[in-house]
Amino acid sequence: MLQTKDLGVSFKDTILIYAAFNLLAALISYPSGHLSDKFGRKNILLISFVIF
Repeated sequence: MLQTKDLGVSFKDTILIYAAFNLLAALISYPSGHLSDKFGRKNILLISFVIF
């Protein structure tokens, strides 16, 4: 988020990027929690670190 200014992204677009990031996080959290209950938190955390 802080780097968007350095990249030349407008303030309005920065807010849209932030909103999209939060929406994506909210949409992913419920299915991730379900998988965490099914396969274990450590396994899901490891997979998320690999993907990240």
